[in-house]
Amino acid sequence: MKNPVTVDLHEQQSRSEMDFPEFQKFEIKQKVIQRLCFTLYDAIDRRTEKHVSLKVLDPKFKNHEHQVMNFLNGARIIKHLNHPNICRVFDLGSDAREGHYYIATETLAQETLRALILEEFSLSISDLVEIFSVIGKALRYAHLHGLVHGFLNPDCIYVKPDGAVKIEDFGFSWHIPNLVQENTEESRQFARYMAPECFIDIEKIDGRGDIYSLGLILHELLTGKHPVQSETVSAIRTQHLDGRIIELDLSKSNLPIELESIVKTSTARNVEARYQNLKEYVQALESLKKSALDESEVEEVHNENIDLTFGPAQNEKYFDDTPAGADTVDSGFEIKRPGWSFMSKKVVFSALAAVALLLLIFLATDYVSLPFWGSDTSKYGELTDLDPAYLGEDFGEDGDIPGNMNNGNKPASETNAFETENLLAAENTQPTNDADIDSPAAAKPEPKKSSPPPAKITKKEAPVSTNPKPVAKKPEPARPMPAANTAVRSTTVSFYVKSGGRPLQANVFLDNSFVGKTDQIGKLEVNGLLVNKSYYVRVSKEGYTSTTQKLLVAANMPQQAFDLKARTDVFGTIILDAIPRADEIYIDGVLHKGRTPTKVSLKHGQHTIKLVSSQLNATWEQKVDLKIGQILRVKHDFTKADKGIIAVSLKNAAQFGFGYVYVDGRRWEKGHNTTPLELKLTVGSHTIELKRPGFNAIPKDVIIKVEKGQTKYVSFTFTRIKQDN
Repeated sequence: MKNPVTVDLHEQQSRSEMDFPEFQKFEIKQKVIQRLCFTLYDAIDRRTEKHVSLKVLDPKFKNHEHQVMNFLNGARIIKHLNHPNICRVFDLGSDAREGHYYIATETLAQETLRALILEEFSLSISDLVEIFSVIGKALRYAHLHGLVHGFLNPDCIYVKPDGAVKIEDFGFSWHIPNLVQENTEESRQFARYMAPECFIDIEKIDGRGDIYSLGLILHELLTGKHPVQSETVSAIRTQHLDGRIIELDLSKSNLPIELESIVKTSTARNVEARYQNLKEYVQALESLKKSALDESEVEEVHNENIDLTFGPAQNEKYFDDTPAGADTVDSGFEIKRPGWSFMSKKVVFSALAAVALLLLIFLATDYVSLPFWGSDTSKYGELTDLDPAYLGEDFGEDGDIPGNMNNGNKPASETNAFETENLLAAENTQPTNDADIDSPAAAKPEPKKSSPPPAKITKKEAPVSTNPKPVAKKPEPARPMPAANTAVRSTTVSFYVKSGGRPLQANVFLDNSFVGKTDQIGKLEVNGLLVNKSYYVRVSKEGYTSTTQKLLVAANMPQQAFDLKARTDVFGTIILDAIPRADEIYIDGVLHKGRTPTKVSLKHGQHTIKLVSSQLNATWEQKVDLKIGQILRVKHDFTKADKGIIAVSLKNAAQFGFGYVYVDGRRWEKGHNTTPLELKLTVGSHTIELKRPGFNAIPKDVIIKVEKGQTKYVSFTFTRIKQDN
């Protein structure tokens, strides 16, 4: 059944096919959809000959500088992010030919969550929890970089059949005030997923608004109905603000009752009653996967076409073999079958085929020797063959360093849980980043798995006589063992830790047990390590990355060296933004290279931020307190700043006429610029000068403090510069 909206858009596209905007860098192939404040096109980048999705700002906005800057600012931040579940931004800017503003992103050949809601699909609760865990981790990564989505809905979340997730449309929360003023189908659709605080003040929204939207999406996926059923934007707004959304009731279903609590907490009207960050949200989902879904141990399956995957730690899609409606118990350890779709028939037939294959293998074990059955060298049988991320570790002093994120101009309190983590790129060795700390696999040791009994081996035996007699076997002479195997059973390994070429005192752990601390020259010797045994070595120090390596001990081992990198979250990060953009940025009185928006890493403590807009001849200054590991967003709107008035005059104007007014070192160019003149300036300190060729001004300059709503007066006297004969 065709959607009327889709038909209308297709007709509109046909009528305007010849009116595509022209770009020097891109060749537009077709129009995809018009939404929010942009039109989406399928295009080819002429420079790389690759397909891209091109978002072009609607022409009605391109002459409004604030709208243009808002359109580009979010994309500029996303361009520098690197996360597999966030849609990548390749390019942004304006085209010199027609002046169109654009954002070029990767194309997403996936179905949206909306398609899963509207269509029948076979998706286990385990799969659903995994998908929302991946979404939560991707959003948390964006939050830690100071970016809140604000428009989260099923149409901007894409899911492939193999479970890969992509999130799109970051950076458009500024458009919410424009959208909610309309009562179109699009505005109603977006309004149903927006947090209550979005309708009050979009500037105050933080990551908990995205958690609210996630709760609504999960509710809709579980029931097929949205919990907000009002038909106008005004009524939808009231329903959100009053907290009257339909509550999730799973009492008559076979779904885990814990899902009710997760949805209820996520969609609480009061932001303080919700999960305070996405770390808590993901932990709740993974706790559900462990408890309510009865995540038990799984026997090893030895088959070349089946890969045993441990829990939800991978960014993969796990599918339930059981047809919809059957009474099942989901297991956290699932069998991963790449390429499966959501169609239940394929799942059933493939499951039956797998069961038949395993049955044949089981029956064959009485007659056939299976060398891998119960072998010590099985790739699944050794805990030490697992990736270090699955190794249970007590991170001790290298645990989370609390940090905060706040969209306002003031630092967030320490209790605000939007902390800074996972800001360090991976090194050549395997650093244990904060994503590992958050994962349940790193929170406790991997459970030991019992091996199945060895396969029976049928041997040919000699015929047995009717009157057997015991035959005494001659004892075989003892064979001498090689000296190498008896002389060396354990050895000593020396560890050396450095950072930037300098020795470092750090803690050393073997298989999660603390063994010692390196000395002042960075060395530690550990005795009694068994030869031919594998150990996981973790080296850590507060303020540095924790590094984990797998070590196979051998006789006469060389010194093991570790190079730790200083953690970025020993410092803090300030994201600076301004409307319109600031041309100059001063941090603690020092001119910083670049313009807003920009990201600056600074030591924790108090800093003075000063932004200068040459367009408005305005400056803004504020002190901020930056905490360790904090990401602090500092944003200033010059157009909404508090202002006062300075009246500038020339005392001897009757004799010399007029003078040109300069504010903060720049000639006043906003309209009239000669005395007498009233200047409307932002609150704060400003330097006023009066200049004219051939004259000196007394005083030379005046520093005056502008106060909100007040008028202050400044007078100058000109003296003529004497000309030398």
